[in-house]
Amino acid sequence: MSSDITSSTEESINRLQQQITALEQVPDLSKAGFMNVADHMGNFSAAFAASASRAASIRERIAADNGGLSLAPVRKDFQDIQKAINGVFESIDKLTESNSQFISRMEEITAWALPLEQDAFLPAMVDQIRAKGGQKVERQSLGAIIDNLMRQVRLLLREIVTSSQEGGNVMNHLVRRLSTDLDTSQHGLMALKKTITTTFKQMEQSVKGMDKACGQMEAHTDTVNTLVFEMVGSMQYDDITAQRIGHVVEILSQAAQKLEPGGTDKKNRKRWFAIATQLTINQLKEISADLVKAVDSLTENLDLISGETDAQKSDISQARSASMTFHQDNDNVTYHLTALLRLPIFDEGLSSEVLRTFSQAENSLFQTRRAMDMLRMTTERLEKLSDTMDTQGNERLRTLAESITMLAQRIQTETKEKNQTINTMSDQIQEISTDYAGQVTPQLMRTNSMLRRIPLTTRQMDTGNSDVLDQLNETFGDTHATFNQIMLLAAEMTFQKVIKRICDRSDRVLEEVLEFEAGEKLFKSLDTDITALASEFDDLASLYTMASERRVHDAALNVENGEDDDLDIELF
Repeated sequence: MSSDITSSTEESINRLQQQITALEQVPDLSKAGFMNVADHMGNFSAAFAASASRAASIRERIAADNGGLSLAPVRKDFQDIQKAINGVFESIDKLTESNSQFISRMEEITAWALPLEQDAFLPAMVDQIRAKGGQKVERQSLGAIIDNLMRQVRLLLREIVTSSQEGGNVMNHLVRRLSTDLDTSQHGLMALKKTITTTFKQMEQSVKGMDKACGQMEAHTDTVNTLVFEMVGSMQYDDITAQRIGHVVEILSQAAQKLEPGGTDKKNRKRWFAIATQLTINQLKEISADLVKAVDSLTENLDLISGETDAQKSDISQARSASMTFHQDNDNVTYHLTALLRLPIFDEGLSSEVLRTFSQAENSLFQTRRAMDMLRMTTERLEKLSDTMDTQGNERLRTLAESITMLAQRIQTETKEKNQTINTMSDQIQEISTDYAGQVTPQLMRTNSMLRRIPLTTRQMDTGNSDVLDQLNETFGDTHATFNQIMLLAAEMTFQKVIKRICDRSDRVLEEVLEFEAGEKLFKSLDTDITALASEFDDLASLYTMASERRVHDAALNVENGEDDDLDIELF
């Protein structure tokens, strides 16, 4: 019988040794599992920190007044261009009005010369003289001279009519073109202004969308940092588990020694064994539960980080979409602003036609003034010759001579007034030409230069947007890689299951050994407060049990937080 008991006790000792060997694997399993998580946590933090850095860089670029995506420079250029073009419109409108006044005065001269030309078609004086037979040769010669001067008067009046009409026609053609080009350009500017303004608003929305997405990326990083910090708290169970298992192994080793045959005080040794084994069973249950809880917490935080990662991918996608829309709108702005160069007022042939028309108008004025001067001199001579004509005895000749004299006097009187008008018109056309050369032409050149400079500004904006898009693409790639790492890590979180199986199996074995070795009475007595029972033995009470470990740990934290409860312990 004694031999059977000894054999069973040896089996119990062997089974205890087997559990010790199994439990000694736990610290390595725990360490490897938690270290795997720790390594990936560092990668998560670095990836999100890099994302936050890029997001901050993008937001700084967006916020810069003259930076890559700022619309301020191109908006100011557009406002300056509008102002310049409106200035050109005003100058051309003023030019058109001045030309219209010039045309009106030329028409007045034409209207003045045409009736005079009709009035100058008088009967030939020679015919009136010959109608009376026996007239002297001197009278006939004088009549022929007067008739010749009248022909010159008619020719000069015709030249005045032709020159004034030509001047009015060329100016009227210019006014018609200027008015048409001005109306077309104003309509075109209004349409382009509306389109460009709408595009600017869309670009602003794109920039705001990128800024908002980058702000959310920074918020995701803050959230992930908080989650990682919480995970660091769960990581402490690596060391805690190792130390707890160390205490368990120590207790089981001593428990196995208590079962060794021989020695004294067998009853107390059995009781020590029973209490220590029950403590160990309790500790293993708590070790397993706490470890699983810690790993579950890590898994939950990983799920939350995965959610933040997925949300960040969505934000980056929105930002990339906004960036690509910005690129398209930027191209549209470039096209529409360049289209302003195609407005009729920027036609290179316009200035040439204006200057050519001014030259033709000045030539017409010169021809009109020359003809008018010749007309005045001719009528002065005509008046003198007409006055010397002997009309005695020839009533028709006298009436004709009087008509010629009156016409000559009228022409001389009215040409003085018309000459003043022509001089005024000459000054006016010179003033108009000077204004065009000194104001309109420089305005057109400046506006043209600004419009040709626009692509440089928009190209700089596009370069800045390309940089932003590159950063977003890089961030998206990193975020996607992080998302995959999280998925893989979550799938690898199985080490706690292995540890739990070891602890659960050890619990079952220890319960079987305890029930066998303790005896029914002692076994039932273990249902009471096991910690109180452990106090029966000094060496057992001094062991670091699971419950005492937790109390000591919590108490130490309370002391650190300023809650002093007179503890005098050294935390492991």
